[in-house]
Amino acid sequence: MAILKAKNYSLIGAYTQIKTAVSASATSVDVDSTVGFNANDWVVIGNPGEENCEIKRITAITDGDTLAVQAVNFAHLVYEPIYFIPYDQIEFNKRTTSGGSETVLTTKTMNYEETHTSYDYPTASTSEYYIYRYKNSYTSNYSSYSDEEVIPTYYCNPNDVADYLNDDINSESSKINYDQVEKMIDRITSEIDNLTNSSFKSNTATNEYHDGKGTRGDEYFLKKGPVISITSLSTTQNDEDTDSASITWDSLTEDDDFFVDYDTGKISITDSSYNPDGRNRFKVTYTWGRSSVPKTIKRLATLMTIRELGKLNAIKSVIKGQSEFSNFSYKALDDEINSIIFDYRRESQYST
Repeated sequence: MAILKAKNYSLIGAYTQIKTAVSASATSVDVDSTVGFNANDWVVIGNPGEENCEIKRITAITDGDTLAVQAVNFAHLVYEPIYFIPYDQIEFNKRTTSGGSETVLTTKTMNYEETHTSYDYPTASTSEYYIYRYKNSYTSNYSSYSDEEVIPTYYCNPNDVADYLNDDINSESSKINYDQVEKMIDRITSEIDNLTNSSFKSNTATNEYHDGKGTRGDEYFLKKGPVISITSLSTTQNDEDTDSASITWDSLTEDDDFFVDYDTGKISITDSSYNPDGRNRFKVTYTWGRSSVPKTIKRLATLMTIRELGKLNAIKSVIKGQSEFSNFSYKALDDEINSIIFDYRRESQYST
C-alpha cells in the first residue's frame, strides 16, 4: 500500500474576513466585503492548518457584505478568513509507464486542515507513477497535471494503527497525530526490509550484470528476490576486450533458453550456446519482492509503529513531569514482532 499526497491549492485569490460569528449549519455569512467573489465560486472558510477549516460553494452574492453559501459544518468566529479557490477537489491518477496514459484512482475534497490531501492506495506498486490535478466539482474544470512521481509503498497506514488502538483518527478527540504516525510508518517500512533482508513491495532491478561462467556452470543467482517476473535476459559471446558499443547481445526466451526458480532467484540456462564466459557477459532486468504486502507484514508494521508511538508518548510524559516512566511491559508486543521478523528472515535468501 502507499500513501499518496497532493499539495492543496495555493490560497492566492480573493480574500475577506467573517464580520459576524457563524453557527454550524448556517447558509449565510456576513463578511467585510464580497468584492472578488462570485456565485458558484468555491471558498475556504477558517484558518488553514487548523481544525474546522472547510470548503464550501457560494450559492449567491446577497449584497456587498453577505455571502450565501452551502450549509457550513462548523461554527466560525469573527475575523476568521475566507479565501477564494478555483478548485475544491484533487483527482489522483496513476500511470503504468512514465509519460503514459492516466487512470483515475480516486477524487477527494481538499483537506485544508492539513497542508496536503492524502489518499491511502492499498494496491500500489513501486513500478507505477502517480500524478494529480485539481478539479472544480461544480463546473468540471480541471487544472493541468502535476509532475510525475514514483509511487511509494508502505506496509501499513495510520488508519491501521488507529484501528488497532480502537481510535477514530478522523475524530476531533483522536489522540493520534496523522502526520507523525505517517512518518513513523515510512521509516519502519525501510526498517522491516533491513531486518528481514527482503522486500514486501514490487521493485525493479534494471540491467543487473553477472559474470559469465562458461564451462564452469550454467546456473546464475539474481541479487534480489524473490522474483516476480523477468522482463529481459541477454547474454553475449563477445570477449571482454570488445568495445562496449560493439557488443552483440543475444536475447533469451524464458522456458526455451532458460528457466527461473522464482523463490530462490536461480536462472538456469538450458541452451549452452547462450552460456557466456567473462566479466559482465550476462545482464537481466526483472521485478522482485512481492506484488502485494502480506497480512503478517502489515501487522508487523502496525505493531512496530504502535510500539514506537507508545514509547514516544511515555518519554513525553516524563519530560512534562506528568508521570514516572511507565513500567508497562512491551514483552508480548516484542515477542510477536520478533517472531514475524524471524520467520521472514529465515525464509529470505537475499541481501537488499
